[in-house]
Amino acid sequence: MKRLFLLPLYIIILLVSCRNADTNPGKRVMTDSNIVVQEKTTQNGSERTTDNYSENLDKAPIPKIPMDPGQFIVTIIQTNLDLDTEDEQIIVHKINKGEDSHIIVDVIDFDSIRDKYVISWEYETQATNVRSFDLDLLDVTGDHNLEIVCRGSFGNDTQTLDILKRNQQKTSYGLLTYNPVLSLKEQGNIEIQQNQRSQAYKTGISNGKSFPVIAAASSSEVENRFDIIRKSYYWRNDEGTFSLINTEKIPGKQIEDSRLRAILAGTKNKFENFLSSMWILTSQNEEADGPLVLFELDKRKITFFENDIQEVYRWESSTKTLYNTLIINCRNDIVPYLKVTLYIRIADINTINLVYKDDSVRNTKKATNKNWSGKYLKTDKTLEDYLFNRDTAGENQDTETHLTGYYKSDYGEEIYFDPPRFELRKDGNIYKGGVYTFTIGVDVLQLKFINDNHEVVRTETYKYDFMVNKSDLEIVRTLVLIPGSINVTGFTPSGETFIRYEQIEQLEPEGSEANQ
Repeated sequence: MKRLFLLPLYIIILLVSCRNADTNPGKRVMTDSNIVVQEKTTQNGSERTTDNYSENLDKAPIPKIPMDPGQFIVTIIQTNLDLDTEDEQIIVHKINKGEDSHIIVDVIDFDSIRDKYVISWEYETQATNVRSFDLDLLDVTGDHNLEIVCRGSFGNDTQTLDILKRNQQKTSYGLLTYNPVLSLKEQGNIEIQQNQRSQAYKTGISNGKSFPVIAAASSSEVENRFDIIRKSYYWRNDEGTFSLINTEKIPGKQIEDSRLRAILAGTKNKFENFLSSMWILTSQNEEADGPLVLFELDKRKITFFENDIQEVYRWESSTKTLYNTLIINCRNDIVPYLKVTLYIRIADINTINLVYKDDSVRNTKKATNKNWSGKYLKTDKTLEDYLFNRDTAGENQDTETHLTGYYKSDYGEEIYFDPPRFELRKDGNIYKGGVYTFTIGVDVLQLKFINDNHEVVRTETYKYDFMVNKSDLEIVRTLVLIPGSINVTGFTPSGETFIRYEQIEQLEPEGSEANQ
């Protein structure tokens, strides 16, 4: 009887101890978005803080193995690497948070003999920078097996790439192991060229062509610093590794502009200062009429604008690769687990080419955001000049109907128009912003309110009627605004209310000067 009693008691104690182990202070867990979250609890368990942002810790995958207190988790990916019944984990971590410590990749596999998860394979990558590190699963060699691809950086301006290929033969315990088939460090760009593969590969009938790896770096010769040294690595199936097949020197263009030459030959800081401005995306016909991007170096902030859409990113780190290329790692200011990489190449003193890639999307081609990517022109205009339509009231309009000057409403509100800007005084407050008009079946007026950081914080849309009554003594201009919104059917009023503003211009009586 004692044995029958002790067995359930032992099980209860074991369950309680396991539950307590899950609430230990300092346990690092992961959100679904692969952002490290560190939980900290006080003695009474009433306080919880996070190193980074997390909105859903309940769904966060936790490491399937015990982690040492000195191990700093970078990311955790939970997936099935070998199509067996149990999922595997890839845990990316550092031994400490020091800048010089290398990032380590652990493959966690289920050991059916010991009935637990264990580290089946461990690899120390060449990368040290946590912010720029990215891990992807990609069939680089074309044999329908996913390689672990680790991209990152070492030090300030050195890019790293590690490609890890799964060994077909498992260990005696039936565990996964990998083999590094390419490890590169380059003070330049490293790119996996994902070429189109055949339909036979896509349907699984045959293997596909392997993807070549291209490493490009600026020449180390001072007199030829704008030349590019390009190295091509190809998969050798017979050797089971990537080999350097071709090295070529690409002559650089002669840079006549001394300002541009100083930037290209300068440091990362000079590149960042060059970007610190507002840029506008050009269309295919070279017209500068697209979205905007504002680089604010002093605030370490990057903002994309398009109509009423704003996307704000924290500028976390930059790496200058080639003489004309900068890679920026940034994170969405509102949704911090959205990590983005910007690839920026200088074309000339007023032009850059920008590629926007969402790091949360594993497929590199799908990750490219075409709305923000493209050719940008530098502008010396202020942000408001482009946020607000410059076509408000053309110069050829009659001055009597020109929407300018001071207006007052029936409720005492005052608004001053100086296109493309306005200033509104209401309830003791002063609001500023931009105004513009257009026609979509009816005449529409929009007011875009901005804050002290020149960010649009609110947009109000109205149908408007403008009337002018002129007498010998005065001109009365009346502006009637009906609030509403714009949708696919056009303008829709939000109710039956309206606001009426008036401007009264006093006129000198005819002949008054002669009578004086």
